[in-house]
Amino acid sequence: MGLLLYLISGAAMLALAKVRGRAAFILLLLPLALTGRALATGDVFAPIDLAYLNDPLASIGDQVGITRTVNPMASDVFAQFVPWKDALRRVVVGMRQWPLWNPFQGGGGPLAGAVQSAPYHPITVIGLLLPTAIAVGFTAAMVYLLAALGAFLLATELMGDNRRAALVAAAGFMLSTHIVAFAGVAHGLTIVMLPLVLLGARRIVTAPGGRSASLLGLSLLLLLLAGHPESAMHVVSLAVLYFLFEVRGAWPIARWRTVLASGLGAGIGALLLSAILLLPMFDAISASQEAAQRAAGSITQKTSTWPQVGHRLRAYAFPFLDGTPNVEEEPHAKAVAHTWLSTPYAGTLLFALTLYALFAVRSREKWFFLFAIVWGTISGLSPPGYTHLLERLPGFSFAVNDRLVYFAGLGFGVLAAMGLAEWLRKPSRALAWSCLGVAATVLIAALTSRTALSPDFVRLGAMRAILPLLLLAAAVLVIRTPRIIVVVLALILIQRVAETAWLQPTHPRDAFFPPFPGRELMQAPEPFRIVAVGHLLPPAIATHYGLEDVRLFEAITFRRLFEANELWSVEQAIWSNRADDLTSPFLSAMNVRFALAPSTYTPPAWWQVRGRYRTYNVLENLRVLPRAYVPRQVHLGTPSFRTVFEMRSAADFAEESWIQEGRDAVRTGNGPGVVTRFAQRGSRASFRAKMEREGWVVVSITAWRGWRATIDGRPLPIRFANHMFLGVRVPAGEHDVQLVYRPRAFVLGAWISALTAMALLGGWVAARKRSPTPP
Repeated sequence: MGLLLYLISGAAMLALAKVRGRAAFILLLLPLALTGRALATGDVFAPIDLAYLNDPLASIGDQVGITRTVNPMASDVFAQFVPWKDALRRVVVGMRQWPLWNPFQGGGGPLAGAVQSAPYHPITVIGLLLPTAIAVGFTAAMVYLLAALGAFLLATELMGDNRRAALVAAAGFMLSTHIVAFAGVAHGLTIVMLPLVLLGARRIVTAPGGRSASLLGLSLLLLLLAGHPESAMHVVSLAVLYFLFEVRGAWPIARWRTVLASGLGAGIGALLLSAILLLPMFDAISASQEAAQRAAGSITQKTSTWPQVGHRLRAYAFPFLDGTPNVEEEPHAKAVAHTWLSTPYAGTLLFALTLYALFAVRSREKWFFLFAIVWGTISGLSPPGYTHLLERLPGFSFAVNDRLVYFAGLGFGVLAAMGLAEWLRKPSRALAWSCLGVAATVLIAALTSRTALSPDFVRLGAMRAILPLLLLAAAVLVIRTPRIIVVVLALILIQRVAETAWLQPTHPRDAFFPPFPGRELMQAPEPFRIVAVGHLLPPAIATHYGLEDVRLFEAITFRRLFEANELWSVEQAIWSNRADDLTSPFLSAMNVRFALAPSTYTPPAWWQVRGRYRTYNVLENLRVLPRAYVPRQVHLGTPSFRTVFEMRSAADFAEESWIQEGRDAVRTGNGPGVVTRFAQRGSRASFRAKMEREGWVVVSITAWRGWRATIDGRPLPIRFANHMFLGVRVPAGEHDVQLVYRPRAFVLGAWISALTAMALLGGWVAARKRSPTPP
């Protein structure tokens, strides 16, 4: 099913790009070198093996074919992006709702507003036709196809429609290490648009008008819908420089007004069309902890020391000398210690072809792509002084700028294609010498570098780097026809698939989050949440079981939730907040009914053991509060900055709760009353309140801006309850209360996007009617 959908979608994409014949066939097949097995068998193209490092899944790993981990650096994919995609599917397909609210983490939060699930991107929307386990492989294949297609079209334009050589740019960029590694995250879906955005910027200069504006506008729209704003900013930054580079080459420009109108129109049109995504994102960011940290200047960029720069440079040129995770790894001294590096590496074959291009090609365009290589590489190295200089540019102070290394991947791909095109025009032995020179450099590095890696590992890595170079050197001396393209593409595929296979492993379909022992015990007739003690059940994994976990691993964190986390958890630097014990009464207030805890953990008296297993237990909280309840007393008028401090002393939130209402701090009786018939489905909740006297109802749904309440059909004001939840004041008597999450930013953005789309469609229809009818 996944393979068929990919072939249909990919063929449609190539047809829209007007790529036909052998080139289209090769481009369609290129991504299958990485994803073909998963798509053909229905297996999972994602690092879900990392979920089996911890219980409860560790206890059943052998049963589903997970016996080891392949790439421990890809934790964001299994712990964030795959659960987000599953949440999106559960909301859109299962609940048949607009993707506004994700109920599965931290008391709930924005789904589309958090943007990294890319809910409106065409690839994401098409992927909803598939189960999540298969959809992740489909998405990766389409990401690779976008990378290959964009690089192909850009290189074709630069080389005067030389489609054969342009295929080298397609394969080179698609198989660059950074692109392969990040195919499963929003960053990857964003950066593969770089060549198409550059092509659009070039067309604005060389052929200004409606067609060029449409190309650039569509590329920018897909860039924004991919859901990674800082990477989109990086892409646009390079595109602006490329635009200026092309303007300089074409100066003086006779139609400069058309150039400016086309470029600005494309940019403004893309922004307006993506308003449905961007406005809710900005609205969510304004209430986030991340925005507060950046405003306070507490987020700083990484800067390498000179020893680290030297070490990274060696790893960039000779990655096999740095080892492979979980196979053999080079032990690092503290001065150069690092996790997996973003790298510009795209294979030694591209190194050789690029070197040849720099000496043989007579084109001003090559200097821009050499600049892209240099800028990307330096950004990855992050040498002293450079990082602080880059921070002075608008937007760069908020971004992870070492990821700019993918600029180099495109630069190598385009220059390699230029070099091969030049060789096809005028064959020269210099290309063979270039291959031999790179091969000799790799051999010297392998023989002289000090390393703790085994000789066999170093020999294998060196052979993968050197042997294709020797074969290409021999080929260019024997084959002096366009057929050399077949050899070059085959060598690139063989080399790069061998070097990158560990980055994106394929696992059996049965391993995609099967039921674990004890899951069947966590059931209740009314809504509830769960938690896990320590490192059990990694954050967000509960999404795959339809469970709501109060721990959070999100890109955008509600500031009030972050502030209240200290009541029950320990914040982690780059991971979810962690619960180390279950004694906090705030867990009951958050509607936490079940917990997973190590079998050695002694729970508080009010937590009952429901199931015992070899390494963990399933516990039930006997004091859990319902999702909506009427506290017996309320604190009113407490300033928000003091609320969490006062809540530390609370022993039972059913006895006392805090409502942010009024200016005078008072403690008063509340109700009494009772809440019945509570139900929640995604972004909608409802309940019936029976109140003896007017009083406050606390609803443990995270109070992101955008929730609206009605009582018996009339608007009902919402206040903050217990610092981070919803609170509504209900009059005496029986009343039906409805809660709906529909941010005004979403409504405004949807109107802007819809009106813009209709205006553009109307303009296109009018233009078609005005155009002369062919005889």
